[in-house]
Amino acid sequence: MAEILRSALHDAAGGRLQIEEIPGLHYVSLRGDPAAPAVAGAVTDVLKIALPLRPNTLAASETAKVFWLGPEEWLLVSLSQSAAEIVSGLRLSLGGLHSAVTDVTSGCTTIRLRGAGSRDVLAKGCTLDLHPRAFGDGQCAQTLLAKAPVLIEALPATQDCQLIVRRSYADYLWHWLHDASRWAQ
Repeated sequence: MAEILRSALHDAAGGRLQIEEIPGLHYVSLRGDPAAPAVAGAVTDVLKIALPLRPNTLAASETAKVFWLGPEEWLLVSLSQSAAEIVSGLRLSLGGLHSAVTDVTSGCTTIRLRGAGSRDVLAKGCTLDLHPRAFGDGQCAQTLLAKAPVLIEALPATQDCQLIVRRSYADYLWHWLHDASRWAQ
């Protein structure tokens, strides 16, 4: 999506939904052995966040988030530090440790869905149980949403969710969310 997009919609139940792209985020992929103290230490040194080690969880501060993607894989998202700063800092901290640190900023974007019907809209194209009892604060999951690969984050104390999606799917997903919101119940 070349421009920052925002939309206010009404779902079928009359609630107000908002869909917006979140600008200015920097994304870095990290792969490494979580048992190696240098891996967790590098993330703490650079982002001041503890590395999440439990599946489908995330750790967050006011300016950054770290998402668990797999046993040896995380996505780091920052609002304040550039991807180049994060990559440089991690590589310096990791030294010669077997790991991979990659700037993926140009390939990702984040879409936020706000409002009481947000999870109902996502449920139209996702097989995950998104009810807050099953998918609550501090959780994330990689899944398909309307056939597009996404990382869904449950936002604290709300029904809101954020979707991290590849830019190549963003326009398609944006239009799908608009259509699905008209039929949310």
